[in-house]
Amino acid sequence: MKYKLIILFIFFAAGVSAQNWYEYPPKTAQDTVLKPVVPQKYEPKTAQKPDNKKNKSSKITYIYIENANIWEYDQVMRPGAQLLQDSVIFRHDGVFLYCDSAYFYEADNSFNAYGNVVINQGDTLFCYGDVLYYDGNTKLARLRHNVMMDNLTATLITDSLNYDRAKNIGYYFNGGVIQDTLNTLSSETGYYYPATNIALFRHNVTLENPDFTMTSDTLKYNTTTKVASIVGPTNIIYDKETHIYSEYGWYNTENEQSKLLLNSWVMHNSGKKLVGDTIFYDKKNGKGEGFSNVEIVDTVKKVTLAGNYGYYIEQNEIGLVTDSAMMTEYSSEDTLFLHADTLYTHAENYQVFLYDTVLFVKIDTALVESKTLKVESDTLAKSEVQKIDSVMPVDKDTLLSEIDTIFELKFDTVHIFRYDTIAYDSTFNIFEGYPNVRFFRTNVQGVCDSSYYDTRDSVLHLLKKPIIWSDNRQLTGDTIRIFPKNGEVERAVVTQNAFVCEFVEEKHYNQLSGKEITGYIVENLLKRVDVKGNAETLYYAQEEADKSIIGLTKMVSSIMNMHFTKEREIERIVWLPKPSGSMFPLKDVKDDMLYLGNYSWQISKKPISKFDIFRDTNAKLIADSIDNQDNIIVPKKKTTRREDVKPIEDSKTASKDKKRTSSTDSNRPSGFATPNLGSDSGNFGNRSGSSTLRKQ
Repeated sequence: MKYKLIILFIFFAAGVSAQNWYEYPPKTAQDTVLKPVVPQKYEPKTAQKPDNKKNKSSKITYIYIENANIWEYDQVMRPGAQLLQDSVIFRHDGVFLYCDSAYFYEADNSFNAYGNVVINQGDTLFCYGDVLYYDGNTKLARLRHNVMMDNLTATLITDSLNYDRAKNIGYYFNGGVIQDTLNTLSSETGYYYPATNIALFRHNVTLENPDFTMTSDTLKYNTTTKVASIVGPTNIIYDKETHIYSEYGWYNTENEQSKLLLNSWVMHNSGKKLVGDTIFYDKKNGKGEGFSNVEIVDTVKKVTLAGNYGYYIEQNEIGLVTDSAMMTEYSSEDTLFLHADTLYTHAENYQVFLYDTVLFVKIDTALVESKTLKVESDTLAKSEVQKIDSVMPVDKDTLLSEIDTIFELKFDTVHIFRYDTIAYDSTFNIFEGYPNVRFFRTNVQGVCDSSYYDTRDSVLHLLKKPIIWSDNRQLTGDTIRIFPKNGEVERAVVTQNAFVCEFVEEKHYNQLSGKEITGYIVENLLKRVDVKGNAETLYYAQEEADKSIIGLTKMVSSIMNMHFTKEREIERIVWLPKPSGSMFPLKDVKDDMLYLGNYSWQISKKPISKFDIFRDTNAKLIADSIDNQDNIIVPKKKTTRREDVKPIEDSKTASKDKKRTSSTDSNRPSGFATPNLGSDSGNFGNRSGSSTLRKQ
């Protein structure tokens, strides 16, 4: 009887405990399986701050059970855990969490959910997975296996995701993919901010677009605006068309406009490359604009335009640079450096014709036995046919009695002329500089108002008061053309008012003038000068021993050829026809005889180095001597961080008094402004990449 009462008491106590366990969990372990009715819903209560070092919030809300068809509690097998099964629903702080089964730890305000896990936060955020570990105190949800987060604008797919509800951040660390209506992004680790639609990707980042692929180590992306913020070395590649590189900036994947701010360049499949500290690039319209340390590089023609401002338009390959502009032509070892206030380039199409000529001659000879001697000649030439029949006036019987066999000879001669013409389209580039052109090359230097360079024949045209120098000789005229050969300057042609002047000593200059003068250069030395039309010469005879001047010779003729030695001295002069002129001893030479009518000597304008091309054309050196190397103008040092392309060398071309103007969106050929990158982008969207632009 005693034992029966004890057993009844135990069952009664267990029953009371089963009815009240939801609000007051039992303190003792009992091996009891309970299937109670789902308790009524309770409104969230504010609990006292638990002793949890991980908790950073001042207020903690309870996790509530909304539904569970099977409810079990076993303190022996699962201490502190309640087993919920079949259509389990939790509610916490306005968020509903669904699963097939779960272990609920009421004391820790947490649960582990398994099977068909769903987190529903309003109508904007849904998370799915196979397993969920949820902490109600820190509001941290750890989803595992087949995880997907969807906030209507983008979908995140990964195998492991931690979602911090307190900060509204989801992050993965074992590879993940985010998809929106336009792009697919993948990386090893990533952070997603559903409230602002910002995603941050790290390590082996790839953005797949129907038109291009973007790869990077770090990338920020807005799933609403479709703008990718570049925060590390990034490559954007359009298959067999365009390659974009930058380390800081943004790229709008929807309209394909970008702002590139660090170590940036855009490379086109034609071989054109746009480089700059700041680049605005519009891919759809094929326009690029650069500020500070800008370079437009033609890797095929081996020509570079450089300056502190420039733009490039892919259609017709139009390019322009200004503000310390310089053209570099490096197809040979002797590089050409040319400066102008503005450098401009464009492409022109032309057709190339190839002629394939074949001459075919066919001769057929046939011997035919005949009783009649007949000679027949058929000649077919072009479209005309001539036939000649000739019969010999001899007696047939007499002839047959003497000749046993008579052959008929027939000649067919056909001339076939075939002209095959093959035409194909090609492109050449034209580079123009204006005004204040100055250029430097090892064996030739020059200045003029404007220049014209054609890559089809590599001829440099100098226009409007051009002057070129080779050693201590100067050529001037209305137009000068410099012709290259095998990468070296072969000759220079001066037309209209052509004049050559060579320094001998103070006040004394050897001089040539004519309608056209051609100077031939061999191994970087002036070898011969030809003068055509009204050739007039004035040169000084010198003693061979001490090179002292002994007299002045003045000659006039129609054509003249002057030859020079390797020591740059006059070897001989040839006049055609016989010239007229005189030679005067030095003592009889008067001042009015020293110069020809179009005399000009402007050695002070001569560029003496590749840096000196930036000097004002009309400025003079402190000393006129070309040997005064102390007067070389050295460019200012640049502070670019580019590593793949050497910074262009600036110069002291503009004074501090020159007016400067800042670029705006309205005067850009690209014509677009910085987009809104989202609140989490900080000041990145407002960072200005525009540099000042010097007015020319």
